Amino acid sequence: MTRMKNGSAIFQRATYNFSQQVTDLLDMTISSSATTIMNELNRINPAGATQADYGMRHAADILESARQEEGYDRSQVAILFTDGQPTSGSSFEDDVANDAISEAHRIKGAGGTVYTIGVFSGADGTVPANADALENYGVSEENRYMHLVSSNFPDATGWEHITGGTNKTNGVS
Repeated sequence: MTRMKNGSAIFQRATYNFSQQVTDLLDMTISSSATTIMNELNRINPAGATQADYGMRHAADILESARQEEGYDRSQVAILFTDGQPTSGSSFEDDVANDAISEAHRIKGAGGTVYTIGVFSGADGTVPANADALENYGVSEENRYMHLVSSNFPDATGWEHITGGTNKTNGVS
């Protein structure tokens, strides 16, 4: 059995918005229906900044903790739903992007897979051929960020630290 986390409460404090924080566990089996999953996702109440770095850190910590369980032998997957703007305010912030990519690298480095789903105009899941194509051939800032967080670029450790090619998993939607 695998578990999916779901968040629903809206709490705001200082600079951190807890509205998107995942808190409840939902038991998932192969027979779980798409309706059940969608109902749980629809319980999330988005509001405020997209602190993707905090979300990815939370996911990496949960997955790391799960690997410590005796007899643990499951696939590890993190899915980032985002508007493509890693921020603590209202516009793209390199520091938040760097930290989110770094936390995603923790997951990927431990054998996990990271998928990103962009909910914004111009979201493009086409996987660039390599790091050079990602940086130099018209890939938008948001799409570049999405690819670096995802398993498309397994060795990415930050916004400016792109090495190697892709693994062509199409981890971006």
